[in-house]
Amino acid sequence: MWFLMVRHSAELEATYQAAVTLQQAGQFAAALERCAQILKSVPDYADALRLSALLHLQLSDAAGAIPFFERPVALQDADAPFWNNYGAALDRLGRLEDAVRAYDQAIAIQPLYPQAFFNRGVVLAKLGRPDQAIESYKQAVKLKADYIEAHLGLGNASRENGDVVAAEEAYRAVIRLNTNVFEAHFNLGGVLANLNRHEEALAAYKKAAVLAPHLPFIAGMVLHAKARVCEWSGIDDGIAQLRAQIEKGTTVVTPFTLLALVDDPTLHRRNAELWVKNVVPENTSLGPITPYSRTNSDKIRVGYFSMDFREHPVAQLAVELFEHHDRAAFDVTAFSFSAVTGDDLQARLKRAFPRFVDVRGLSDRDVAALARAGQIDIAVDLAGHTIHARPGIFAHRAAPLQVSYLGYPGTFGAAYMDYVLADHTVIPARSEADYVEKVVRLPHSYQANAAWREITDSTPSRAQLDLPDDGFVFACFNNTHKIVPAIFEVWMRILRSTPNSVLWLLGDNACAMRNLRAEAERRGVAPARIIFAPRADRRLYLVRQRAADLVLDTLPYNAHTTASDALRYGVPLLTCAGQSFGARVAASLLTALELSELITSTLVDYEAQAIMLAQNPNVLANLKARLDAAVKTAPLFQPQQFARYVENAYRQMHARHLLFQPKTHLYIAP
Repeated sequence: MWFLMVRHSAELEATYQAAVTLQQAGQFAAALERCAQILKSVPDYADALRLSALLHLQLSDAAGAIPFFERPVALQDADAPFWNNYGAALDRLGRLEDAVRAYDQAIAIQPLYPQAFFNRGVVLAKLGRPDQAIESYKQAVKLKADYIEAHLGLGNASRENGDVVAAEEAYRAVIRLNTNVFEAHFNLGGVLANLNRHEEALAAYKKAAVLAPHLPFIAGMVLHAKARVCEWSGIDDGIAQLRAQIEKGTTVVTPFTLLALVDDPTLHRRNAELWVKNVVPENTSLGPITPYSRTNSDKIRVGYFSMDFREHPVAQLAVELFEHHDRAAFDVTAFSFSAVTGDDLQARLKRAFPRFVDVRGLSDRDVAALARAGQIDIAVDLAGHTIHARPGIFAHRAAPLQVSYLGYPGTFGAAYMDYVLADHTVIPARSEADYVEKVVRLPHSYQANAAWREITDSTPSRAQLDLPDDGFVFACFNNTHKIVPAIFEVWMRILRSTPNSVLWLLGDNACAMRNLRAEAERRGVAPARIIFAPRADRRLYLVRQRAADLVLDTLPYNAHTTASDALRYGVPLLTCAGQSFGARVAASLLTALELSELITSTLVDYEAQAIMLAQNPNVLANLKARLDAAVKTAPLFQPQQFARYVENAYRQMHARHLLFQPKTHLYIAP
């Protein structure tokens, strides 16, 4: 009997060795069959359990692997690779905290295990803990200097953590190791753009496009980078190709990038829906959400979500809305994934909210769960699809009602975003079909604004600003990517028709400055007539713009905060209203100020009106006097009144939801 038992064990061992051989040959299913034979005879055969777990993982069956990983006999005396593989299975199943613990166990057994440190970094990044992920990636590259994936992870986590300098260093390390890693060039392009090194960013994106021409979004990023430096060769053909790909259902450009390239809200919706479907689809892992029980006397709980709770245009516009919310009727919370800057506006925002919650260290799912735990009734996204936005929070459904507002002028493109706050100008009735959300139209203008306050600082002289002492000053302080060839062509015709004039632009981009002056010369305008203003602190920026005579708006992406800044301090702004939200913002502001003469509907009329105003100082002076009077009394700069309109919108959408009525377009009365 003893002899037979030994022979039986030898057979099992031979079967196990055959399974190992098959696994090493890549025949995972056949190897799993051998393991099943062993476990049928000896269910606690530890090596077969461990190998079965690994084989299920190699067959992309993480759920099937878990029971084998978690058998006590398999866990007993398991080595570091076992725990590393266990972590990988848990990661794939979304059990991220458990995965971190598994990787920690692998590292405890084998402290010099670069792959476990790398995998741990990946999971920590998914958990929204970039600072911890950075440390894990650093350990991986310390142990294995040529670990390309770990360098990439380090770059991504550093960028997420706001350290673009470290991110650049990590991506360049990858490129030194292997110049053909397209992700490194693509991600480096984003970092260089954040550093305002747009010429280098364009070169990085072009390299990525050569290495991976079908990489999602690369075509759009190349065009956006070209627009930032005003390199317009081939840009029209590139936009036409984008349009064709979007209409075919291909994801080729981020929603935000497209807004500044084409004035077509129908195409914007199509592209946003494609992006949401492929990048951030609805996630039901937190389960369904229903209205929270409220009595008529209970406050409505509103959460504002943003990465811009700092010195930023969105915060500059909205801070007084937050300050003027009716605390007796609304319980308001800020969910901030903004960098901690310590600037004055960030400090003011923290005072404006009863609760200011820093959620940078939480995953999208955890942020949504936190909002649910706080029974937030209405989650207001102030970011949309802008850079560093976190649409995944809303994909997890942070609140029964979710609203897009202010930071993104277009449709979110997702059924999980219920409403968009707008007005009759930015989204006319004919455009409702271009929005997945139901449209809530506020009176006057959708744009929140701080109250008008007089600036007592004197305006610098034109000589101090490098402007001519006499003559007419046209100005535009929009970012350079908004200056497209068609609008620049019109500007040059305006300058040729008004010989004693100059064009004053924002000058924070040396490559764009060179290109714009060259484009002016090609159009018969002396390059010296294009004058660039360096970036300045906000107070100087506001004061110096009063040296301009007339602001010329851009199309298809208008001035937004820049427009209200100019109007607030008495500088008339001429716009051409397009079809999409972003192309109609300035018209919304001018309508609220009752200055319709400054709104045109074609570039021909825009050009003619600019020339007329430059040649008729009395007409311009009359407009300026009307503007000076309007900004002191118009609803546009009455934040307390504006807060009541927004609250009325929240009340209406919330009341309908409590009654289980379908969502519908809403019109808020003045």
